[in-house]
Order: sequence, then structure tokens, then C-alpha cells
Amino acid sequence: ANQTIQTTTSNFRTAQYGNYRVEGVASTGTSTQRIAGENLTVSGSLGSMTFDIEAGTSAKKIAEMVNAKSDQTGVKAFASTEQQINFSNAGAYVINVQSDNAEAQQIAFTISGTEGNDGLAGAVTAFNDVASKTGVTARVSEDGTGVVLMNSTGNTITLSEVANNTNSGTIQVGDAVLPAGSGGGAAEPPAEGGAPSGAVAIITGQVIFDSDKSFSVSGTAGMTVSDTTVASELNSVANLDISSVEGANLALATVDSALATVSNQRAKFGAIQSRFTSTIANLATNAENLTAARSRVRDADFAQETAELTRAQILQQAGTAMLAQANVAPQNVLSLLQ
Repeated sequence: ANQTIQTTTSNFRTAQYGNYRVEGVASTGTSTQRIAGENLTVSGSLGSMTFDIEAGTSAKKIAEMVNAKSDQTGVKAFASTEQQINFSNAGAYVINVQSDNAEAQQIAFTISGTEGNDGLAGAVTAFNDVASKTGVTARVSEDGTGVVLMNSTGNTITLSEVANNTNSGTIQVGDAVLPAGSGGGAAEPPAEGGAPSGAVAIITGQVIFDSDKSFSVSGTAGMTVSDTTVASELNSVANLDISSVEGANLALATVDSALATVSNQRAKFGAIQSRFTSTIANLATNAENLTAARSRVRDADFAQETAELTRAQILQQAGTAMLAQANVAPQNVLSLLQ
């Protein structure tokens, strides 16, 4: 009784909810620039969790570690690896490719030019022909200046020169360069976490963290995220943009987070509705009991009740009279003795 039930609701203006995201950093370099070990801390709506990231761990493995604890942080992650490579000269190339595959896959191709779909077609075809083994797909970049390599799972991509390198020119891979042919020795692509040797370009993936609520990510070495601590940014429903592949993917994540937000609010409303239903049922029971009591009062036989009351009063008066006579008897006996 006299209980006040209070409830709150989220702001459902489309500019106020959606997907919160932190985009990690991806790096490309030589063996000396391989991703360092660090402690990665994810602080979400459900709690915080620190992960020990070993040197050379792929973005895919990091995402799997975060997702395994998402029920304790409220944050999920996914990974992808993408990097553009550029060729200095047209001609023939032979390189080793390693990503999903345990052993390096050698590919050979010839390009007729260093730019454009026609000029780079040979390289794109060579990478895609072994994509089922390596997990690495290729396409010509939007501006046509190079070939974009991608591993959608986030595994690290390693490119290395082969024995007796006869490449027609250099291959620029981010900050790393695979040299032109010089008859150099072979380079062995590393196992995950290992250090490669020789002319090797290592493309690390990017980890993207998502949640329907605000969160932060921090790293001790600045390798997985760019700064020591990075707060999530809101991608609101109002700002959805599907004019590009990247925008469409972000829109899907935003819609998923928005649905989760709406579902959570529906659950809260459901709990409040259950309390209202219980209160209404209790009030209905009380009303029924009061109605029954009122009916019993109104249906009483007043003549019978009056007779019973009169009888009780007579019996009470008779009892009082008998008690008075009993008190007089001892006084009479004493008066005779006098």
C-alpha cells in the first residue's frame, strides 16, 4: 500500500542511440616492426577485463579473446586485415604469401602496368587463385594505383621474397619494401608470434570494438589502440550512410546495436508491467474481500440479532442479581449471632 513505482526510459531520438565503436590500429612493416606485446583493458557497461596480448598475436586472436569475455564486459570485437601494395615497375614477380595457411604459398604473376585494372590484373588474379588456401583476396584499389589485399578474418598477412629473387621491381607494402630481383636468399615467413627473417612485409589486422553502450579501451603499448585510453564514439541511427561498403557495414552494426537498445528497454517496460499486473491483482483481491464483508453486514437478520442481544442482557442482569443475594447471606448470619 502507498507504494510509488518509478521507471525511466532511454532517449530514443535517433541521434542519441546506435553503435558505440573504437577502431584499433593496424600496422604494416618489417620484422622489426612486428606488433609488440601489451596489456589490453576493455571497460564496458558490464565490467572491465584485461587481456595479456603476446607479441605477434593476430588481430583475429585478439578479437576472439575479447568476444570470449563479452558477457563480462558488454563489448564485442571483430577483426579484418587490409593493405594496399604498390609495384615500382611492370614485369614478372614471384613472392610468398602466408596468412590462414600454415606454410607459405608461392605465387607468380606478370603485370603490364603499375596502375589500373588492366595493368594490375595479373597480380589480382594470382592472389585470388590461392585465396582458398591463404584467406587473402585481392582487388584493384579505387584510385587504381595499387592492389588491395584483404583477409576478412583478421589473420596477419605476410609477404616475403623467394630464393633467387628475380622480381622486376620493388613492392611497397606500407612501411616495408620487398626488393627487386638481386638473387638474394630465401625469407621464411614466421609462424604466428615468431620473428621472420629476410625481406619480409608483415601486415597486421585491425581490431574493431563494438557495443550498444559507451565503453573504453586502453593498451599499455599503444599497438592495438592508438592512445593509452580510447573512449568509444557513437555512430547514431540518424547518421546512417550506406553509400559505400564501409558505410553499409557500419550501418549494419549500428542497427544491431539499436535493436539491442530497444530490446533492453522493452525488457525494463515488461518488468514494470509485471509489477503493475501484480499490484492490480492484489487490489482486486482486497476489493473482493471488502465486498464480501459488506454483504455479510447487509445480509444480517437484525430481529434475530436483537433477540440474541436482549437474551444476553437478561442473563447478565440475572447473574448480577444472584451475585448480590450471595453477598447478603453472610450478613444475615452474622446478625442472628448478635
